[in-house]
Amino acid sequence: MIQRIQTIWLVLAVICNALVFFTPLYTEVASDPGDWLMPLLAASLGFSALGSIYAIFLYKNRPYQIKIVTYAMIFQVVGLGASIGVVLNVIDFNNLNLIHFYGPGVILFVWILQFMAVKGIKKDENLVRSMDRIR
Repeated sequence: MIQRIQTIWLVLAVICNALVFFTPLYTEVASDPGDWLMPLLAASLGFSALGSIYAIFLYKNRPYQIKIVTYAMIFQVVGLGASIGVVLNVIDFNNLNLIHFYGPGVILFVWILQFMAVKGIKKDENLVRSMDRIR
């Protein structure tokens, strides 16, 4: 389980998803007057992190593991959309710094890590299939 590279990608994705809650993006979401962005962002990133954790333990069922990580990637895209909505709507453009884009950047980085995990899982699946043909 731990010796596979996609496990490392998924663990890094979970850690980076947790880091989003300590960025200026999340403090701006907490001050949202509509009170709908914070639950959306927290739920989408939470489901994405839970899907990544769950996928780590599915190492014996690789097609199902690919499906779970793909669902986690979809939740990650929803979180990215919510974070971009925060940047465009809540944050004042007169005081806009690069630090405001740190949160969406981390969310995009998590999506890339999950994509790399899917590629690693597919590579393992192809390797197992080629070994089955040799036998």
